Amino acid sequence: MRQTVSQLLTRAAARVTTVSDSPRLDAEVLLAFVLGWERTRLLAAGSTRISRRAEAKFGQLIQRRAAGTPVAYLTGNKEFFGLSLTVNPTVLIPRPATELLVEAVLTAVPNDQPLVVADIGTGSGAIALALAKQRPQYRMIATDRSLLALRTAASNAERLGLSAQVDFRFGSLLQPVGGETIDVIIANLPYLQPNQLDDQTIRAEPAIALDGGRDGLAWIRSLWSQVADRRDWRWLAIECDPGQRSTSTVAARRLWPKAKLQAISDGRWWHGFVVER
Repeated sequence: MRQTVSQLLTRAAARVTTVSDSPRLDAEVLLAFVLGWERTRLLAAGSTRISRRAEAKFGQLIQRRAAGTPVAYLTGNKEFFGLSLTVNPTVLIPRPATELLVEAVLTAVPNDQPLVVADIGTGSGAIALALAKQRPQYRMIATDRSLLALRTAASNAERLGLSAQVDFRFGSLLQPVGGETIDVIIANLPYLQPNQLDDQTIRAEPAIALDGGRDGLAWIRSLWSQVADRRDWRWLAIECDPGQRSTSTVAARRLWPKAKLQAISDGRWWHGFVVER
């Protein structure tokens, strides 16, 4: 006998408990994806029995989820700042902390000027596209050292109708920007330490987007070095690991002693800062 939606969700959630902090939600999202339903419809259809074909496809996805594949890679989609982004194993899955980074820039930077904004390490294009959508007058330059990631980002831009506003460039950090004048620099660079890379929740994601070197700050320091040599920018926004607060704040104050530093926080954890000079 075919199982009901409620039975499928209960059993599926139990299978992914060891790899997920939200097993029931994972099961709901994946079943809704298979059926092409909104989650609200799914939750109201607990006694409904679905087709064997749909049940089999759902079972395959749950098996992959139980093996560690993130839900976003299974559905190929992640919502970020109101945008539906295509994601795959070539890019990092956007996190809520990075939405805070975007919010911090929108708050700190005027919205009445046609500024040039550089998104360093763009990945899926999440930051650049969110800012482009919110600030049509901004011109975005988005860089990444992964061609595969840039292809995903460019595809997202085209699908969202933002290609004309975002210039995607291949290269490391600010190198692709060259001598062009930029007003804002925003970056979510790899900031995890080696011991953090073993976390099963991120094993499926690209190491190139996660590995920050011995203390997690290797790429961030490299960016600071490049930024320190420039005189054009006024705002610099960086996402960091909460454990890097002291080290990174001290370094920023040493580099820009007269600048204003605004912390980025969710009310519980520190996630980076905005430098305004």
